[in-house]
Amino acid sequence: MRTVIIFIVLISTFFLAYGKGTSVLPHVRQNLLFSHAAVFSRPEVTFDDTTSIFVESMKCTDSKARIGCVAGLVNAPIDRVWEIVTDYRNYAHLIPRCTHSMVLSPEIIPAISDSDKFPSSMDIADYSVECFMPRETTLIYSEIDIIFPVGRVRSILEVTSDSNDYTIYWRKLASDIRIHEGAWRFIPSGDQTIVVCVMRYRLNVWLPPFIIHRAVHNYFPRIITTLRQRVNEEP
Repeated sequence: MRTVIIFIVLISTFFLAYGKGTSVLPHVRQNLLFSHAAVFSRPEVTFDDTTSIFVESMKCTDSKARIGCVAGLVNAPIDRVWEIVTDYRNYAHLIPRCTHSMVLSPEIIPAISDSDKFPSSMDIADYSVECFMPRETTLIYSEIDIIFPVGRVRSILEVTSDSNDYTIYWRKLASDIRIHEGAWRFIPSGDQTIVVCVMRYRLNVWLPPFIIHRAVHNYFPRIITTLRQRVNEEP
């Protein structure tokens, strides 16, 4: 059974990485494919219980960026998991150390088109969308407190989701860090869901690799842990 799941996931990942309709850059898709393959090809990785969590941290071969990847089994149907992860306005209740998030109007794009750095003089609240209906492409704003000396990271992200294939990609339009992009992948397993989250990033300051490795192994598992808790809350 596990072999079948691995095969399906890898084939699906290949399609996602090189298929049409995604706005993720080619080198990003290649690294995401590598990370997915790393998760599902490791002999110690199993998804037969809702306590184990797999986490990986690695350096990209084509740049100074790094990749963090986490995977685990969540005891909830895939539609329930999808509902929570696409609730972008409540990411402060899902993403560790996220202090604020909101959905933005596309009108913000001209204001940030000249640079991918976060515009310090912009009032993000002016572009907030109060009434939000899930759609294929969404702009979101998030604030996340990262380890010292990085500090607060503000990002405007373009999020592309496919509810038919249960995939989500994101890439930065503007951010306090140099690279911020990644993907969610959800695979049904009976009444449960295998969740994979991959992030490609490059911080705005240099940190020793062992510090980054330790931070990833502390931070990323909390995504799965929090999601496991959230699925048991009332919708």
